[in-house]
Amino acid sequence: MLHSIRARLLIATVAGAVLVVGASWAYAENVALDAATRSAMRDVLIFASVLAAITAVVLAEVIARRFVTPIAELRHASDALARGDFSVRVRSRRDDEIGGIGRAIDRMADQLADRLEAVRAEESRLRVMLDAMDEAVLVTDPDGLVVLSNAAFVGLSGGAGLGRACVEAIRSAELHEAVSKALRGERHKAVFRLDVKIISAHVAPLPENAGAIVVMRDVTEVRRLDAVRRDFVANASHELRTPLTAIRGFAETLRDGALDEPRIAKRFVGNIVENAIRLQRIVDDLLELSRSESPDARFELEPIDPLAIASKVLSSLEQKASDKGVQLGIEATHDAVPVRGDERALDQVLLNLVDNGIKYTPSGGRVVVRFRKEADTARVEVVDTGPGIAASHLSRIFERFYRVDQGRSREQGGTGLGLAIVKHLTQRMGGEVSVESRLGHGTTFSVRLARAELGRDSSTSGEESVALDA
Repeated sequence: MLHSIRARLLIATVAGAVLVVGASWAYAENVALDAATRSAMRDVLIFASVLAAITAVVLAEVIARRFVTPIAELRHASDALARGDFSVRVRSRRDDEIGGIGRAIDRMADQLADRLEAVRAEESRLRVMLDAMDEAVLVTDPDGLVVLSNAAFVGLSGGAGLGRACVEAIRSAELHEAVSKALRGERHKAVFRLDVKIISAHVAPLPENAGAIVVMRDVTEVRRLDAVRRDFVANASHELRTPLTAIRGFAETLRDGALDEPRIAKRFVGNIVENAIRLQRIVDDLLELSRSESPDARFELEPIDPLAIASKVLSSLEQKASDKGVQLGIEATHDAVPVRGDERALDQVLLNLVDNGIKYTPSGGRVVVRFRKEADTARVEVVDTGPGIAASHLSRIFERFYRVDQGRSREQGGTGLGLAIVKHLTQRMGGEVSVESRLGHGTTFSVRLARAELGRDSSTSGEESVALDA
């Protein structure tokens, strides 16, 4: 551009000089002059032509430097700004209009750079906020193509990228219908399954028909907890209704005249007491289960001696085991290393497990607490010689109110909550509980907790086996 303008100025100036010299030359040829005068005039015209050419070149360069070059710089800066390069500046020091235009372009470039930086910062904050959300978010254009999404959506869709249709990213007819309605200006809500997950989606149109925004939440756990809550309420109501119905029936019978027959009255009162005790046991277990599940319940995790707790538990159940003819014992006391847990919680865990073993072990059987050391953990096992549990029941044995044998469990006075309490208390202590059993070969419950030190040598803590014979 600059060279083109210079060439045009030079050509125009030289052409003008040539025209002037040519006209003078023609005039000199046509005027009647002597030979010497005409020769002198020719020399003057040649010199004037050369001087005119030099002057034209100099004049063209001066004009180019004075006006054309600054204009070219302005155009270069404008083109760079149009391409998005906001680092270019004119930095003109001229005091004329061209300098004013250059300074105006520089100010515009500064403002555009500041605004672009602000937009990028806002976009970065928006991206961080979107990626921090648990909900999956996507935005579509008017054609239903994904133009914005967050990390949760990428995880939900399996890495589907931008520019794809929403129905390709999440293959759901319900979601596709909801997005289609939003693109027509309607708000919509959809619930659909994605593999094993249940997804709830809220879809809304963007202003000026610019597309749609979709917010999706994984409600699988919420739905599961709702189902657990409904089952819990139903089971608890059923468990409470049974003793309440019995108490009411016996009380009404006594009221209607059975009090006048001492033998019958005594039996009915005994049944009322038994059902009241059962009712209290259910309520106590419900309260204990609530405590074990409550996030507000405080568990003091500290080094505790599992051998001392096991000995106390077996002593408290010695009479019950003796009445049934079941022998209690402790084995492998040299492996009873200190564990990190809550003393009251571990006491409740072992109490439930040993009591459960006594209930289901026939007369002449044995319930033993034994210990095993591992690298970073220690196991406390409660082993019985009862009838065992079928493999089909093992996966549900720790569910609330679940019973392997409904009739026998109620006959033994079980509430169906003991093992659920064991599971939650163990988890609150950072451990885990498991069960191994085969029909006819007894059952072993294992509680695994982190090892700790009590400042004593666990390798010499007690005898190999301590038995409490019933």
